[in-house]
Amino acid sequence: MIADQLDEELTREMLDLLILELPDHKQDLCAAWQTGDYEAMGRLVHKLHGGALYCNVPGLVDHLQVMKASLAGRKAETIHQSLRDTLAAIDEMLNRD
Repeated sequence: MIADQLDEELTREMLDLLILELPDHKQDLCAAWQTGDYEAMGRLVHKLHGGALYCNVPGLVDHLQVMKASLAGRKAETIHQSLRDTLAAIDEMLNRD
Protein backbone atom coordinates (compact mmCIF):
# COMPACT_ATOMS: atom_id res chain seq x y z
CA MET A 1 0.00 0.00 0.00
CA ILE A 2 2.75 2.48 0.94
CA ALA A 3 4.85 1.28 -1.97
CA ASP A 4 1.93 1.95 -4.33
CA GLN A 5 1.58 5.47 -2.96
CA LEU A 6 5.30 6.09 -3.43
CA ASP A 7 5.11 4.75 -6.99
CA GLU A 8 2.16 7.05 -7.70
CA GLU A 9 3.98 10.04 -6.25
CA LEU A 10 7.13 9.28 -8.23
CA THR A 11 5.16 8.83 -11.44
CA ARG A 12 3.38 12.15 -10.86
CA GLU A 13 6.70 13.90 -10.20
CA MET A 14 8.16 12.37 -13.35
CA LEU A 15 5.11 13.47 -15.34
CA ASP A 16 5.47 17.00 -14.00
CA LEU A 17 9.15 16.99 -15.06
CA LEU A 18 8.26 15.61 -18.48
CA ILE A 19 5.70 18.38 -18.99
CA LEU A 20 8.23 21.00 -17.90
CA GLU A 21 10.71 19.68 -20.47
CA LEU A 22 8.24 19.36 -23.36
CA PRO A 23 8.80 22.89 -24.73
CA ASP A 24 12.55 22.20 -24.94
CA HIS A 25 11.96 18.81 -26.58
CA LYS A 26 9.62 20.46 -29.06
CA GLN A 27 12.17 23.14 -29.91
CA ASP A 28 14.99 20.60 -30.22
CA LEU A 29 12.93 18.34 -32.49
CA CYS A 30 12.08 21.27 -34.76
CA ALA A 31 15.71 22.41 -34.89
CA ALA A 32 16.88 18.88 -35.77
CA TRP A 33 14.21 18.64 -38.49
CA GLN A 34 15.22 21.98 -39.98
CA THR A 35 18.85 20.88 -40.24
CA GLY A 36 17.95 17.38 -41.43
CA ASP A 37 19.69 15.81 -38.46
CA TYR A 38 17.78 12.55 -38.28
CA GLU A 39 20.26 11.08 -35.79
CA ALA A 40 19.59 13.90 -33.33
CA MET A 41 15.87 13.46 -33.91
CA GLY A 42 16.24 9.76 -33.17
CA ARG A 43 18.04 10.44 -29.89
CA LEU A 44 15.41 13.01 -28.88
CA VAL A 45 12.53 10.72 -29.77
CA HIS A 46 14.14 7.84 -27.87
CA LYS A 47 14.54 9.95 -24.73
CA LEU A 48 11.04 11.41 -24.95
CA HIS A 49 9.55 7.98 -25.69
CA GLY A 50 11.13 6.55 -22.53
CA GLY A 51 9.73 9.35 -20.40
CA ALA A 52 6.29 9.07 -21.95
CA LEU A 53 6.27 5.30 -21.40
CA TYR A 54 7.30 5.64 -17.77
CA CYS A 55 4.65 8.30 -17.15
CA ASN A 56 2.00 6.31 -19.02
CA VAL A 57 1.11 8.91 -21.65
CA PRO A 58 -0.35 6.61 -24.34
CA GLY A 59 -1.18 9.23 -26.98
CA LEU A 60 2.33 10.64 -26.98
CA VAL A 61 3.85 7.15 -26.84
CA ASP A 62 1.90 6.13 -29.94
CA HIS A 63 3.05 9.16 -31.94
CA LEU A 64 6.65 8.67 -30.85
CA GLN A 65 6.57 5.02 -31.92
CA VAL A 66 5.36 6.08 -35.36
CA MET A 67 8.09 8.71 -35.47
CA LYS A 68 10.74 6.11 -34.59
CA ALA A 69 9.55 3.96 -37.47
CA SER A 70 9.49 6.96 -39.82
CA LEU A 71 13.04 7.89 -38.86
CA ALA A 72 14.17 4.31 -39.47
CA GLY A 73 12.69 4.52 -42.99
CA ARG A 74 14.51 7.82 -43.66
CA LYS A 75 11.67 9.18 -45.81
CA ALA A 76 11.37 12.93 -45.31
CA GLU A 77 7.64 13.02 -46.06
CA THR A 78 6.71 10.41 -43.44
CA ILE A 79 9.13 11.91 -40.92
CA HIS A 80 7.60 15.33 -41.43
CA GLN A 81 4.05 13.99 -40.95
CA SER A 82 5.00 12.06 -37.82
CA LEU A 83 6.80 15.13 -36.49
CA ARG A 84 3.66 17.24 -36.99
CA ASP A 85 1.58 14.60 -35.20
CA THR A 86 4.08 14.37 -32.35
CA LEU A 87 4.21 18.16 -31.96
CA ALA A 88 0.40 18.25 -31.87
CA ALA A 89 0.43 15.61 -29.11
CA ILE A 90 3.00 17.67 -27.19
CA ASP A 91 0.88 20.80 -27.59
CA GLU A 92 -2.17 18.89 -26.36
CA MET A 93 -0.28 17.87 -23.22
CA LEU A 94 0.96 21.41 -22.64
CA ASN A 95 -2.50 22.89 -23.03
CA ARG A 96 -4.46 20.48 -20.87
CA ASP A 97 -3.41 21.86 -17.50
